[in-house]
Amino acid sequence: MIDTSFIKGSPGSDELCREVAARSGGVCLLSFSRGKDALAAWLNLTRFFDRVIPFSCAAVPHIPFADEYLAYVERIFGTHVIRIQDGGLYDAVYSLQYQYPHDEEWIDSAGLPSYDAQDVANVIRNHLGYPNAWTAYGLNASDSIDRMITVRQCKGRYAGTRSFYPNYDWTHSQIMDALQKSHIRLSNEYHIASRSFAGGLMPHNLLAVEKRAPDLLARLEHYYPLVRASLARAHWRNERCLPKKPERPEKAAKAAGQREPGARSTRSSAAPRGKTATRQSSARRTTRR
Repeated sequence: MIDTSFIKGSPGSDELCREVAARSGGVCLLSFSRGKDALAAWLNLTRFFDRVIPFSCAAVPHIPFADEYLAYVERIFGTHVIRIQDGGLYDAVYSLQYQYPHDEEWIDSAGLPSYDAQDVANVIRNHLGYPNAWTAYGLNASDSIDRMITVRQCKGRYAGTRSFYPNYDWTHSQIMDALQKSHIRLSNEYHIASRSFAGGLMPHNLLAVEKRAPDLLARLEHYYPLVRASLARAHWRNERCLPKKPERPEKAAKAAGQREPGARSTRSSAAPRGKTATRQSSARRTTRR
């Protein structure tokens, strides 16, 4: 059993976890995205639940760094992580995202399944015999404005779907402190981008993969044969829409062989960078046959 005595927690999250543990008989599911928030949630859950059943939905099957990290956390927590294909892959293929147009007919006839995270949780509950188990998600108010609004409105829980956020009112400092003291490393995908790859084919993810993990692109192309078109569009939009970083006056003066009078040696503030203005093509709004 992993030691979590260093976790201080917070009144709101602690009360929520005690309440859910009482309702679910001390058993809960955990949607584990391999990200820092999901990892902190797992650590916190072990303080209140007798059994935590983690499952991980893969945006693309068998990404090497994802498989490696899941095996790593299994050894740390001594718990098997259930691997499931994320339904978003089938939705994307059916919607012809990054697919050849001439493949539309056979994709329509393939009978691809359609399901979401709640469907996955229900299957696991029924299969393992824990129909009252709630599902935990690693989401907290400090991560973004959208998440702050979400958790404040629901107070960390959705009773209708038996979903809750065990760290919903933790600060960013609490999250990072728990991870540091646990001595559990983050997934190698954080070396590619600033988050786990659960976000899938967002343009910023693809740009990071192209730069830091080019071998992964071949894996993505197996399921999304036109994915490089999105990369080309992202590069084009970056070149046109991102403002150029202005040259510092003292640097320009130095390059000219002189120093501007009164120029300071401290670094000047850079102009704010804009966001990549990219959009994926609209999904087909049709009903699966």
